[in-house]
Amino acid sequence: MYDAVTVTKRQIKGTPQYSGKQMLTIDIAYPRIITKGSPAGQLMSVCYDHIARRFYVYASRQLFAQAVQNWKEAQKKGYPFHEYQAGMTYEVPFNQKNLLSIYYDQSTYTGGAHGNWARHANTWRPFSAQRLSLSNFFNSSAYRNIVFRAIFAQIQQNPENYFEDYQQKVFEHFDERNFYLKEKGFIFFFPLYSIAPYVSGVPEFLVPYELFGDLLKICPV
Repeated sequence: MYDAVTVTKRQIKGTPQYSGKQMLTIDIAYPRIITKGSPAGQLMSVCYDHIARRFYVYASRQLFAQAVQNWKEAQKKGYPFHEYQAGMTYEVPFNQKNLLSIYYDQSTYTGGAHGNWARHANTWRPFSAQRLSLSNFFNSSAYRNIVFRAIFAQIQQNPENYFEDYQQKVFEHFDERNFYLKEKGFIFFFPLYSIAPYVSGVPEFLVPYELFGDLLKICPV
């Protein structure tokens, strides 16, 4: 019924300097979406263009100013300066049946032991540029119980990889915006260091579509 949706990469790069020294590397990749025969792709592309450019402004102004201050302190006190970094990457885990899922990661490194990063996701009806919420996929709110049961079942397979009070933290940090589609089911993810140590990265949980049965109003596969 629908022609394929094409997603191509756009980039913004920068290497701001101060006093002849590179302070920061900026490398931002973000999606351009083409929907054949429909202007909807342009609307979605504008959304990601704004996200990328806001992140670039943040990096080139706020992070750059922090890097300059850090460099000055390093020069004064004689310790090494570690160049700052800001990056953005994206993935397209699902693109079929007039459903398009894209997630993107924004990362920063400010000279410490490790960097910081955050994941965001959007799921679209690409030929109308309608952004879908999780509730749009279901007939009732009963889906939440299924999601939590599936998440806890997976955590209990390796509980040592999570904080001891993971149950409380799962309820506290669960955000219905933090999902995307894959071939076999919904992927739900949690912020870095919210329910598990930093080394675990962004915790993700696959919840198969078939678990929802008749609750599923929009079936991706």
